[in-house]
Amino acid sequence: MRLQLTTLLLVLASVGCAPSGGLEIAGAATDAFDVADTTMSGETSTGSAGSGDQPAPAPPSTSAGDDSDGSADDLLLVPARASWRVSTDAPPAGWREAGFDDSAWAEATAPLGGAGASDLETEVTSTAAPIAVYARTTFAVTTPPTSALLHLRRADAAAIYLNGAAVVSSNLVDGAAEVEAAGDEGRRYLRFAIDGAGLHAGDNAIAVEVYRRGAGDPFAFDLQLEAAAPGEAYVQLRTRTYDGKYGDRNVGAIWVERGDGAYVRTLALWAAVRREHLVRWRAASGDASADAITSATRGGHRTTALTWELVDALGAPLEPGDYRLRAEFTEENSNKGAPLGPLLEVPFVVGEAAATTIPAAPGFRDVTVLTP
Repeated sequence: MRLQLTTLLLVLASVGCAPSGGLEIAGAATDAFDVADTTMSGETSTGSAGSGDQPAPAPPSTSAGDDSDGSADDLLLVPARASWRVSTDAPPAGWREAGFDDSAWAEATAPLGGAGASDLETEVTSTAAPIAVYARTTFAVTTPPTSALLHLRRADAAAIYLNGAAVVSSNLVDGAAEVEAAGDEGRRYLRFAIDGAGLHAGDNAIAVEVYRRGAGDPFAFDLQLEAAAPGEAYVQLRTRTYDGKYGDRNVGAIWVERGDGAYVRTLALWAAVRREHLVRWRAASGDASADAITSATRGGHRTTALTWELVDALGAPLEPGDYRLRAEFTEENSNKGAPLGPLLEVPFVVGEAAATTIPAAPGFRDVTVLTP
């Protein structure tokens, strides 16, 4: 049931995981992937608006699975569609800390947002911009995990704080929401890696600033936080146009190399045609894509997310040591004299758990690499 939050605010003011070998698809419209093996799963969003009624985005499933002994519940720290304390007025200093008293804030069930957003449980009346609403929730942790996954649904953008420290900035550049994220980007759950050092035994707090592009624009928010599942790496990134010859049409690849540059495997390739223009990927891989999740040339920019069991192109487990994730895309005929497209490099170490989130890099946004 949708609730109207305006009355609640006035009253308070007066008193003061993806199946192995398959794809985990989120959002209303998706690419179809052909999966060549059983060691990765992936998801994508179109980045373009759909038509007609769209199905509501499903809450994310916990990476812990559904353990009958209840251990999955111990790993699910904040569920999607939870209850939050919210305010449309700028809060005082210290509001992001675990000990802040938010009892005077309205209580609202997520997904929450402004009029015009879809699939809301609570509608919030706000005239503010760029920050439309502030939200908080507290939760208890028994044993802090090494790393955690934060599933975030945001329209248009959000900043997330854990116990007062900034942990996620999604679709925000220089304090404003970017205009490139469109279509079902605001209707799906993006995942971000969080270092478990930010959590502590006992009470913890998540504080959120939800941004929108303008005071009259709709906005939406929901969030889930869980301990990361052991044994799998998680990769997510969103590409961003650089206004090349073909505009938003782009081909791209995500692959892994050892620290010395030796090729390991391709994780994703979107280039049914024009793959010859992925100059760096072809030089690294020898144009080999049998080990990858593959799809056609994209008509727009979007988020790609996948899990990987840390095996090479032949299915052998990786040896401990230094590696790097690389991603490349181009909107040009890059092997015919046109400039190469943006390149992303994220180093990681097999054998050392790490969580890396990069809000913005040239050509890329919302980059997350999580290794067990």
